[in-house]
Amino acid sequence: MEQPLPRTLPPLLSRNVVSAFGRTDSRPAAEVRNRRRALQRRAWQWALANHRPDGSLHTGTEVARQFRRSERWGRLVKKTGLSGQLGTST
Repeated sequence: MEQPLPRTLPPLLSRNVVSAFGRTDSRPAAEVRNRRRALQRRAWQWALANHRPDGSLHTGTEVARQFRRSERWGRLVKKTGLSGQLGTST
């Protein structure tokens, strides 16, 4: 027999982050967010430094492929970078 779902869900951003394997990561959630943002910043810097031959930026999908991330992640990086939230924009 299936267990019913709990009525309340735990908060998404708690003090500790639980990995996909159920282990608790002792780093605070803010530190994890900072590390994620740093990777996005590196991806944006790569996109700026590696323009296409015609001078345009790579697509978000190409950025994602370079960093072994999902297409959605790459589109997010490009959109966020173009808005100026990741440092130097074009």
